[in-house]
Amino acid sequence: MAVVRITEFTDPGCPWAYSAEPFRRRLDWLYGEDLVWEVRMVGLAGSPEEYEAKGFDTARMAAAYRRIAHEHGMPIDTRERPRMAATVPACRAVVAARRESPERMRPLLRRLPTLAWGMPVCALLLASIGLTVVRSASTELAVDYLPRQAAWVGVGVVALLLGFAIGHGTLLRFAVPLYGIGIVALALTLSFGHEAGGARSWIGIGGLGGQPSDLMKLATILLLVRYLGASDHDFLSARELVVVAALVALPALLIALEPDLGGALILLPALGALVWLAGLRLRVVAGRWWRCWRWAPPAGRSRSRTISATAS
Repeated sequence: MAVVRITEFTDPGCPWAYSAEPFRRRLDWLYGEDLVWEVRMVGLAGSPEEYEAKGFDTARMAAAYRRIAHEHGMPIDTRERPRMAATVPACRAVVAARRESPERMRPLLRRLPTLAWGMPVCALLLASIGLTVVRSASTELAVDYLPRQAAWVGVGVVALLLGFAIGHGTLLRFAVPLYGIGIVALALTLSFGHEAGGARSWIGIGGLGGQPSDLMKLATILLLVRYLGASDHDFLSARELVVVAALVALPALLIALEPDLGGALILLPALGALVWLAGLRLRVVAGRWWRCWRWAPPAGRSRSRTISATAS
């Protein structure tokens, strides 16, 4: 039974409500089912003209976004918008979701302020360039690889839409099983995979096949996000850095043994970006690595004791 009921007044277009999302999530994490959230939609504006009548234009909104992003550290796009947008239609969509399917109301409210089509559009453009290159290369070959490549692009688009529909929260719940399946698949590939291009990196069943390393890259990123997202402090500890490095080192080693050094190195940029976002103290890390590199134990101390102090 709920102990506390909280009435949340919000709007998909309100940057203050968006900035408060980490605090709401922390309360959910701390108190769980003891809290009941009652969402009330504000409806900031029914039309762009309502903003203009109040003297609120795109320049003032961009300035407010910059201030809020600086004060709260939220990833808000601070660029000036081409026009003002009404928020009442989005509020109605949230209310409709609450009436028809209450469990989908919160995911919809969370996604509306963060819908960004730039990355999917870039991915589709990149896929189109790839199709053009494949078509050009196939003109000099006996086999036209364009239809097969186009089919895989279609599979990728379906996976993209499924990802939008499912949400990253659901994917993160399967991070550990996916990581385990990927490790097992990589180990099987080293023993039973077939060689192509000088690397034993392909495995197939019947007429279907692929590279387990591709699945492993996605699974590793999901597991890192899940692990680092559970951290409750501002900066990563030495223990967390060791765990993260181990999670990446295991699949990277198996991929490098195929041997596919390029595929193994792809994991490093993902590792760097995630630990940076999670809170990496560069000064501390650089200082400790420098002490290791010098390999100069202080007077009166053994080398093994110096390594232990550096790793602590």
